[in-house]
Amino acid sequence: SIGIFHPYKEKPKVVRFWASERILNYLKIRNIHPTQRIGSTHVINGIQGKIVQITVLVTGELINHFLEHGTEMRLLDPPELVEKFKIKLDAMRELYNNPV
Repeated sequence: SIGIFHPYKEKPKVVRFWASERILNYLKIRNIHPTQRIGSTHVINGIQGKIVQITVLVTGELINHFLEHGTEMRLLDPPELVEKFKIKLDAMRELYNNPV
């Protein structure tokens, strides 16, 4: 479950994300958080999925969860979490663009 490790000064935020049908099958069996709610259907890049909402503390653990699912999940809100996610993606891209 997301939110095991967290900064105690932070307050939970509503996090909205899109999940592909493949990921939704997993989410229906095993919630990622007790506040999980599956909403309306949306197509992104030709892939059908649904909007999911959870209320959680925004942590590195949460960002890593979305990285784990690659193109099967897309963060939508809150904007500050989406921005943190983009920064992490940019850092990863930079790491792989530089020769070893």
